[in-house]
Amino acid sequence: MPINPNKVEDSPTKGMMRFTYTCMMCGQPCEIDIPKDKAEIWLGPAPPFVQNLFPDMSPSEREVLISGSHGKCFDEAFADPEDLEELDLEDRIADDMGYYEDRDETGRVERAEEQEDEG
Repeated sequence: MPINPNKVEDSPTKGMMRFTYTCMMCGQPCEIDIPKDKAEIWLGPAPPFVQNLFPDMSPSEREVLISGSHGKCFDEAFADPEDLEELDLEDRIADDMGYYEDRDETGRVERAEEQEDEG
């Protein structure tokens, strides 16, 4: 079930509705404009899967409708550990999760669980 927007209003773009959410990750406004006919379906009692109703939207745009969060914020919060280095988030997420222990010779964070496995 999609999260309800904080505000739904006519968009400056003709034939579109603007959905405004407060991103659950960063707390900043998150807006997306969608066609009025699809807005009615999306807000209805049994909306279809977002990818079926909005096949032309990017995954980041669809994430706004699903969770009310920016696609980038969602990706950062729920990144696969293998993707952390690519997203340049490894240090921050490791620190946030309480894994921040020490850095190895390359500057990479050594997580507490990695250190336990070695020792």
